[in-house]
Amino acid sequence: MFLDGIRYSIEIADLAYGRLYAWAAQVTKTGEDGKGNDRTVYRGVIGDAWAMIDAVHRLRRLLDNMPRLKRGLAIKGFLAVTKDVSTIRHRVQHLDEQIRTLAQKQLPTWGSVSWFYWPDTSKPRG
Repeated sequence: MFLDGIRYSIEIADLAYGRLYAWAAQVTKTGEDGKGNDRTVYRGVIGDAWAMIDAVHRLRRLLDNMPRLKRGLAIKGFLAVTKDVSTIRHRVQHLDEQIRTLAQKQLPTWGSVSWFYWPDTSKPRG
């Protein structure tokens, strides 16, 4: 069961990343002012970013709790570089506990997503 959960967590994170990349490319190509983009694009960016965060969170939990799993360099490294994922995920997962604070601080409910577009990697600027 653990291996099945690990496999699906990885595959879902990969799927969400691929779609997030495509959504971001679409926004980049049509302009950041939103002209030519309907709301579906922005929902796709936020939705897939959160799907990826949730899948990585679940993967971390499975790896942490899998019996007899050797915690070699790869597992330790993955857990180290993804340590903040759970904190980020809990913000939306427990939104009912956070919404007043977010509203008072005028922070976006589901967070924000940004990226850097580098159209020509042979040139030193994006």
